[in-house]
Amino acid sequence: MPKVFNIIGCVLACMLLFVACSDEYVFQDHKVIPNEKWKADNDLTFVLTISDTTTSYRLGFTIRYNDKYAYQNLYMFLKTTLPNGKQVIDTVSCDLFEQDGNPLGKGNRIKERSVIYGTLNFPMVGKYTMKVIHAMRKDTLDGINSIGMFLSEVKVNK
Repeated sequence: MPKVFNIIGCVLACMLLFVACSDEYVFQDHKVIPNEKWKADNDLTFVLTISDTTTSYRLGFTIRYNDKYAYQNLYMFLKTTLPNGKQVIDTVSCDLFEQDGNPLGKGNRIKERSVIYGTLNFPMVGKYTMKVIHAMRKDTLDGINSIGMFLSEVKVNK
């Protein structure tokens, strides 16, 4: 009988750990790159609606790539249009390979790497349009499978 309680206890502990550690995204979307060739004129558009300006959010990107990608990192421009029409542009840098050439992402043929951009407070309620454009020197980047964007609430420990 004690073994049964140990097993039940382990199962409950694992379930609690899984629920406590899972990311709860308020926004998540992926844009697939046609033929794994990201062209400089292929803006990836993400539209999200913010209804709470008092909450802090964590914004991040998920890059799926393969060994045809020829660079150690990926630079992207993030062009954000606020609900009032104002635009903000920033540069995002994502390391995809170590200096020795080993990929930082997980996976087999397709590697996946998530990078946190930062913590944001949105200044107004409404629709935000975020365009992601690659900022590399080459017009077409081989080996990029998809780019994803995710947004989660920052939990405040009390």
